[in-house]
Amino acid sequence: MKMATRSVVLVAMALLCLGAVSAARTGAKGAVWPALSNCQQKADTTAFRVKSNTTTALPGNTVCFGFSAVSAPSGNCGKATTLERVAIWASHASRTAINGYSIRTATTTTAVSGTWAKKGDSSDELTFSKLGWTAQWVAANSPRICLTLDHDVTLDDICVGKKCVVALYSVGAKNAKCCPVYQI
Repeated sequence: MKMATRSVVLVAMALLCLGAVSAARTGAKGAVWPALSNCQQKADTTAFRVKSNTTTALPGNTVCFGFSAVSAPSGNCGKATTLERVAIWASHASRTAINGYSIRTATTTTAVSGTWAKKGDSSDELTFSKLGWTAQWVAANSPRICLTLDHDVTLDDICVGKKCVVALYSVGAKNAKCCPVYQI
């Protein structure tokens, strides 16, 4: 009887956690981001991860999202060999508060362009495409995507929702579309 009760409690806790993640990815009009029904959005399904905290850098008010790689998990998305793009659920209206974008490693800083898409009030996103990062390259270089913000702006002003939500896009085995979602 104790084992059955424990199982019920664990299932209830898992459902509550899933509800909290879904709620954090739901906009004012109830749309969930990213709005892709054919993409595996479960976190940790590929070898690529976004770190749970942002870091700051110079010049000025620069905020960076860090990335890492782990051993490939099982499943079709676990066979994804390349991180193709990164999307941040960000307010299109706040885009002018960002003065620059860069990809940084321990030894390099490369200016890049971010692409803004306005797909409705609750689906705005900032995308960095054509990355072509392998797990080996990510593990060796610990890349960061950095946003240089106006001096009085924070990520709370840029990101939609209570936390920044980041999706990592890859193609897995059997052309599986993989876009694990993380909250930062």
